[in-house]
Amino acid sequence: MELNRYIASKIALAREMSGMSIATLARRAGMTPNALSESLRGNRTLTAAELVEFALVLDIDLVCFVEKERFDEIVERRRQVIEEFGSGAGMSDLRQVRR
Repeated sequence: MELNRYIASKIALAREMSGMSIATLARRAGMTPNALSESLRGNRTLTAAELVEFALVLDIDLVCFVEKERFDEIVERRRQVIEEFGSGAGMSDLRQVRR
């Protein structure tokens, strides 16, 4: 899979896991919902600044967008945190979960 589509798929999954709508994620990241939708479909290349904004808004490590193993680890840890602390848990709670 091309890198842009791979990164877009990780952002889409992180967005779904957060329960955030495309409109909300776009607004919080400082872009239009249309631009975000185009990016998630692979029709528009995301900038480095946008990736940083998504990581901040979604409360995940930026590396998760490009390293499959790291992303899978964060997904599993977030699942554990949600089970223990509820869906509002953030990165600080992730750090408390033991592997």
